[in-house]
Amino acid sequence: MKSRILAGVAMAALLGASFARADDAPANDAPANDPPARVGRLADLSGAVSLRSDPTQPWAVAARNQPVTSGMSFWTEPQARAELQVGPTELHLGDQSELDIQQLDDQTFAAQLAQGSVNLDIADMQPGESYTVDTPRGTVTLQRPGEYRIDAGTTQDPTEIVVFSGEAQIAGGPDGPVDVQGGETGIANGTDPFTYTLARSADRSPLDDWADGRLHAAAAAPRYVSRSMTGYQDLDGAGTWHETPSYGTVWYPTTVPAGWVPYRDGRWEYDGRWGWTWVDDQPWGFAPFHYGRWAYVDDRWGWLPGPVEVRPVYAPALVSFFAGAAVGAAIGVAIDSHSGHGGPIGWYPLGPGEIYRPSYRVSDTYVRNVNVTNIRNVNVNQINIHNGPTIVENGANRRFATEVPERVLAERQPVAPAALQVPPDQLAKGPLTPVSTLPRPAAPTVGEPQAPHPAVARAPNGRLPLAAGDPNRPHAPIAG
Repeated sequence: MKSRILAGVAMAALLGASFARADDAPANDAPANDPPARVGRLADLSGAVSLRSDPTQPWAVAARNQPVTSGMSFWTEPQARAELQVGPTELHLGDQSELDIQQLDDQTFAAQLAQGSVNLDIADMQPGESYTVDTPRGTVTLQRPGEYRIDAGTTQDPTEIVVFSGEAQIAGGPDGPVDVQGGETGIANGTDPFTYTLARSADRSPLDDWADGRLHAAAAAPRYVSRSMTGYQDLDGAGTWHETPSYGTVWYPTTVPAGWVPYRDGRWEYDGRWGWTWVDDQPWGFAPFHYGRWAYVDDRWGWLPGPVEVRPVYAPALVSFFAGAAVGAAIGVAIDSHSGHGGPIGWYPLGPGEIYRPSYRVSDTYVRNVNVTNIRNVNVNQINIHNGPTIVENGANRRFATEVPERVLAERQPVAPAALQVPPDQLAKGPLTPVSTLPRPAAPTVGEPQAPHPAVARAPNGRLPLAAGDPNRPHAPIAG
């Protein structure tokens, strides 16, 4: 099995299993500010939840499976709740809550809770990893794995740090930081300067009960994937694992309809750091579309994660893009001739051993890491970093490609209703043309590049306003 996979890697490197780099990207050996390997995910929501990528963007309706990165803000309307996942960590937002993600990368999670409540369940914490939450009455540092609830408070209600298990510290008062142990509640009252006290109890709230019901049984260390993989919690409930002679352990989804193909039921969003990013419609549709590879095994689709012992590097979509095939091109020209967009764009899932070469600005080291952490038994020396534009020819999954008019990407429309009908034999046999430049989004959308920001304006003394929140969001703040 190992020799077969290595042969596939070598062929993929020679034939170019991914699309060519965008015209404005530097050479692979140029210095680059690589994006983080870790991102979060909007795992679930109940009621009306809004999302904003940065202060220059309008608030928009949030959707499940949108990646969560630095600079994003979330707001829950009355009676609404939201669940975020960052690897094995799960965050649950109560209603009328605003959470602004200041920094999310490989080591750091830093957020501001401008108002409302958040329940955090940190199942694992690696050496050097940190979790901090800024509140109107100080900064909370979560120092060990455990379960916590943080209530931002109002001018009438205190800020509370409830530690059900683990250990926290709140800092910012005149008497220095205060440690809060498991079974205790840290209470911050008043206006600057604040007073900190401890209560020898940790009372549960309706948000904590909801979080208990949402916490995944798979929160324990998984068997076949890295615990650092965001979205792994949904896999066991939505599919089954089987050993195969060709690929080893493979995950098969059990909830897909007949004729289902990966990367077809969903839409493309544009992120300024990663470019076009796939957002899948399936509730479990995060991990299998941003890590690992897909294979068509025994007349059904199976997903192959990378090696379980390493932290996988997130990718926006592990596909190979190409310009539309001849039949699709004829259809696409007729569709798009009035819109100013070009012909169709196609893509197919990368298969086992096939190399992903990003279109966004990255270093050689990043290209190697994003592959070796998502392909089993890959030989790093076989990854040809310096291939320029190549013709996409012999990808294992090319006969299952999806083609759409270019405007579907540019306008971030649902893909499945717009998919062009191209005969599978043409996709399997005809020459495919690489895409040198993918379309730009028609308007700014999730994750346009912006400097890190405080999403909530601070007072001159640096404090967050109590329950004031962001006056530009589509809701009224809680009266203080």
